Amino acid sequence: MMLSPAGGFWLLFAIFRGTSAASEGPVAIVPIVALACVPTIVLFAKSLTLRRLADFNATILLASKGRAHARRELRQFAIVNLAQWGLIVVALVWANKTDHAAAIWPLLGLIAGLHFIPIARLWTVPAYALLGASMAMISAGSLMLHGPSRDLVLGIGNCMAMWMTVSYLVQTVTIRTRMVLGLTHP
Repeated sequence: MMLSPAGGFWLLFAIFRGTSAASEGPVAIVPIVALACVPTIVLFAKSLTLRRLADFNATILLASKGRAHARRELRQFAIVNLAQWGLIVVALVWANKTDHAAAIWPLLGLIAGLHFIPIARLWTVPAYALLGASMAMISAGSLMLHGPSRDLVLGIGNCMAMWMTVSYLVQTVTIRTRMVLGLTHP
């Protein structure tokens, strides 16, 4: 669910850091933000619909027979996220101490992308591994660029990787969920 707004963030990042749109004032900013919000809202709404269709409830899952597995999954997810935040702190400290402030955003994109790889295995969602690898490559590649082009490549690349992943997952998972629930036939 969070990939949709995160993709919207990366798109806005690309627009405001990689172009001169912010200097044009509210006349340019309002349509740009609206343009970025439309796909974010549509994909987020589709994700919510899928979640409701699957009748997902973490409380019920943790109280079910599979609660030991669910707790182990949540613990592993917490470890992956703690490692991610630890790496983010290390990257921020390194960038500030070595006067590489321009590398902060690409490093954050790289770390965020890498965190999807163990999450893909943990939740058995192969699309997350592809997302993570894509974000890591895009972010690492953007480190080789300078100025606004770095921010454009980083922001648009990560946005598209996230939105394409959400679109794929919503489409394929919704079909499978409907089939499992007996709402459609194969």
